[in-house]
Amino acid sequence: RMRIDSSGNVGIGTSSPSRPLHIAKSSGTTILELQRTNTNTTGTTGAIQFNASDDHAIAAIAVVGDGDNEGGEITFRTTSAASENNYFNSTTERMRIDSSGKVGIGTTNPSTLLHLGGTAPGDSIIRQDSTSSGTNWEIGERAAGKWQIFEDDGDSIVATFMSSGNVGIGTTSPDSALHVQSGSAGSVTAY
Repeated sequence: RMRIDSSGNVGIGTSSPSRPLHIAKSSGTTILELQRTNTNTTGTTGAIQFNASDDHAIAAIAVVGDGDNEGGEITFRTTSAASENNYFNSTTERMRIDSSGKVGIGTTNPSTLLHLGGTAPGDSIIRQDSTSSGTNWEIGERAAGKWQIFEDDGDSIVATFMSSGNVGIGTTSPDSALHVQSGSAGSVTAY
């Protein structure tokens, strides 16, 4: 049922473990269970913590209660400057999947299916890299009050959507509902 081999690997359900902990069972029944035995409304139910060689926590995947003792939210935490062994103090939450399936990146309270959060322009940019065409695109709030489409190869802003409702193509400061500017011809059309 359980074996510790000469190298210190532990096997559960296998007599030849290939990793420090190797669990084997027939199809669909290999389940690692973490259970909190007291009432859990918002605290951590269980976590997997990853440590550096100095025993400082550098990342963790944890499940926290969603407030009613019957639901859970998965959190993903990382750091670039680990300071201690406790993942909760040493890492920062980067992503959460709440109990309704909403994903938050940069927010602990996602309000839509995919919610990108941040405190400053540039915090919630979405980037698309294309290996076949070589054209890379970014979309999001690149400057305060300006949601922009950015073409990275030419280092150019293609379109700007202002919080005022103005849209600019070829300009980053549209002064009308639709402002189109051609850099090569110098023409400006406002609608």
